[in-house]
Amino acid sequence: MDLLAYGDAILPDAAQWRSVAGSADPAAILPEPVVPHPRLHLRGFVLAPLLDIAPAWQHPVLGKTVRDMAADAKADGAFEGIEKLA
Repeated sequence: MDLLAYGDAILPDAAQWRSVAGSADPAAILPEPVVPHPRLHLRGFVLAPLLDIAPAWQHPVLGKTVRDMAADAKADGAFEGIEKLA
C-alpha cells in the first residue's frame, strides 16, 4: 500500500524526500516511510482521482496544487490512456 500524503507532513525530511523523488531509479526507496509519495506528482493515474477529491491540496515540498501537478503531468504525457469513468 502506498501512502500518498498526510496533510502537510514531509517524511523523513525535505532533503531526503528530494533525493528519492529526483532519483533516476524508479525503485529508489529509503528504509523509512517517504511522505508525500515521491512520485505522485509524475503519475497521471494518481493525479486524476486527486483532481476529483482534492484539487486544491498543495504538495508540501513542491508547493504546487494537484491542479498544477496534473497540468504538468498532462504536458509530459502522464495522462495518456487515462479515461474518466462516468
